[in-house]
Amino acid sequence: MDDEETNCTRPAPLPESDLALLHGLTPAEIQAVASHRIREYRSKIEDITNFIHLLSTIHNTAAPIHAKLPPELLIRIFALVSPNRRDHIKLTHVCRLWRQLILKTPEFWEDMILASGQPKRPTDYSWMIKFIQHSMPLTYALNVGPNVPFLHSLESRGHLSRLSELSVRLEDKFALFELTMPNLETLRCAAVGHRFLDLPAPDVDHTVSSASQRFPRLRKLECLHGCLFAPSLAFSSLKVLIHHDRPLEFFLFLKGLELCVNLEELILLNWMPPMHPPTPIPTLNLPCAVPHLRRCHIETNHDGVASWVREFLSRVALPPTAHLLVESESVSRPAWIIPTSPPPSVVQTVDVARVKLLSDASQGAWHHEVHGFAGDSECLTLTMCQSALGAMLTASDCSNPLRGIADLFSSGRLTRLALQCGSGNSVTVDAWLHVLAALPLLADFTVRISSCRHLLRALRRPSAEGEAVLCTGLRRLSISCANGGGVHELLVMAIEWRTSLGLRLEKLEYRNPTSAPLSESRLRRLQAVVPDVVVSADLRG
Repeated sequence: MDDEETNCTRPAPLPESDLALLHGLTPAEIQAVASHRIREYRSKIEDITNFIHLLSTIHNTAAPIHAKLPPELLIRIFALVSPNRRDHIKLTHVCRLWRQLILKTPEFWEDMILASGQPKRPTDYSWMIKFIQHSMPLTYALNVGPNVPFLHSLESRGHLSRLSELSVRLEDKFALFELTMPNLETLRCAAVGHRFLDLPAPDVDHTVSSASQRFPRLRKLECLHGCLFAPSLAFSSLKVLIHHDRPLEFFLFLKGLELCVNLEELILLNWMPPMHPPTPIPTLNLPCAVPHLRRCHIETNHDGVASWVREFLSRVALPPTAHLLVESESVSRPAWIIPTSPPPSVVQTVDVARVKLLSDASQGAWHHEVHGFAGDSECLTLTMCQSALGAMLTASDCSNPLRGIADLFSSGRLTRLALQCGSGNSVTVDAWLHVLAALPLLADFTVRISSCRHLLRALRRPSAEGEAVLCTGLRRLSISCANGGGVHELLVMAIEWRTSLGLRLEKLEYRNPTSAPLSESRLRRLQAVVPDVVVSADLRG
C-alpha cells in the first residue's frame, strides 16, 4: 500500500522518446531540443487547463440552480443581495457564470461601495473605483474621509455625477465648492481632526456664494463636529439640516437658515453658545422666517446654555403647524428654554397637554415631560432634567415647575390638561391656584398625584379674597390619588360649592386604591350635582 502511494506522488519519468531525441547531441544541441520540447509541453498544458475550465463551466452550468433558473432570475436574486463586508466580493469567485451575472448587477456593487467603508490605502481606492464603475448607471453613496482629491479623480472619470450621498472630512469647507455633483442629495461634513472650520472674518461669510448651482438636488445637510453651518453652506433645495455643536456666530447661523427657503426639518444637537460674539447682518430679517419648517428639534446637555435655546427660538418664526421638540438636561422650567412674551406660535396652538413631573428622591433629580397637541397632532415636546438641589427645590415639591408649565400655556387656548406627578410629589395650594388662574379655558382636567388635598382646596375658593372663581369653564374633572385619606368630605364640598355658583361639572372621576371607599351618603351628594360620577379603587382608569 505504501509503495502504491509513493508511486502516485512520484513524478513521472521522462518518456523514452524524449530521451532518444537527446542521445548523441552536443550540449548546445541538447539545450535547443529541450527548449523546443518545453514549449510544446507548455502549449499542451495551456490546452489542458483550458479544457478543465471549459469542463468546469459545463459542470457548473448543469447544476440544478443554473439548469432550472434562467440567468435573468439569478440577476434579480443578486440584486437583492446586500453585501455588508468587503469580503462578500467572494461571491464573484464561486463560478464563472456567477461572476458574469454579478458584473451585470449594478445593485450589488452599489451596496459593495458602502460595505467597503472609508478607503485608507491606495489599493482601497483602486477597488473603490472598480466598484463605482460596476454600479453604473445607478446612483451611489460614498464615504471618502479626508481625501477630497479622490473626488476630483471621480469627477475626471465622469462618476461624480452619479454620487447621491457623500460623507467627507474637510480642512477647508470651500474645497467642495470646486466640484459639481448634480445628483447629490445627502451631504455629511466634518472637520479634519479636532479643530473647527473657520474663516478669518466669519462676519463676511454671508457674502460668499454657496454651491447651490453645483449641488442642485441637495436635500439633507449634516454639519458634524467642527464643520459649522453658515450662509456659504445654505442651499435653497435643502429640506433637512442637522447641526452638531455650537454655531460659528449667531446671526450668521440665522442668515443661513433664512437662505434655506424650503427647509422642513431642523435638528440642533449639543446646542451651545456661538464661537464668536454676535455681529448684526443688515440683510437679515428678524425674526428669521422658515415658512415650510415642519419639525424643529433642539438638544442641549450643558449647564448655562439654556438661554441660547430661548434666544434662538425668540429669533426664529416657527410656523404654527411645526412640531417643536426641546431636550435639555440642565433646566427644570420651560421659561428657561422657551420664550414666553410672546411664546412661539406652536405653543399658542396647543389645546391639549400631557405633563409628567417625576422625581427620583434617591438621586435628588427631576425629570419633566410636556407633550402638547393641536387636535390629534403633537406639536410640542419638552423634556427637561435638573437636580433638585440645583433648582432650589425640595425633593418632593413640584410646585414651581408646574407654575412654569402653566405660564407657558397661559396665552394660548389650552382646554385639556392631563397631569401626572411622581410618587411622593406634592403641589402647594398657591401653586394650584396659579395653575387654575393661568388656564382660564381649561374644560377637562385629569390629575394623578399622591395627595389631592391641596388641589381640592384650590378648587373651593378664588385665588384671592374678592377675586373671581377660577376655571369657570371646567366641565370634566378626573382625580387619581394614591393617598386619599381624609379628603372625601373636602371633595364633596368643593364640587357642591362650585355647583352653587353655576359651575356644574358634566363628569367627575375619583380613583383612590388605599383609603376607605366613598360613603354612600357622600356619593349621593355628588350624584345630585354631577350627572356622571365614577368612583373606583383602580388608578388605571
